[in-house]
Amino acid sequence: MQAARSYIMHLIGGVLMPDANGNMVHLMYLPLLSNLHNTRSYSWGSAVLAMLYRELCRTTDPSTMDIGGCLILLQSWALYRMPFLASISHQSYIFPLVNR
Repeated sequence: MQAARSYIMHLIGGVLMPDANGNMVHLMYLPLLSNLHNTRSYSWGSAVLAMLYRELCRTTDPSTMDIGGCLILLQSWALYRMPFLASISHQSYIFPLVNR
């Protein structure tokens, strides 16, 4: 159970809700993992989205140097909504190790 809790804390602090530096996990998430059976009933998606919105609002300040939050979510949304941002390659993909 300790290994599961530590892995979930790693996911929270490293992927879902990282801080601007990406090297610490806030202790406010620790009580959420006291009972692992209740964690599946939490709205993790809403929490990730709320933190991303908060970080985007925080970074509108010109003196801010970094951004936190789930930037993978922001990037996937941007590529879905604005496909012209994706690089377009007219060459076919070649996987030499797979083609052997």
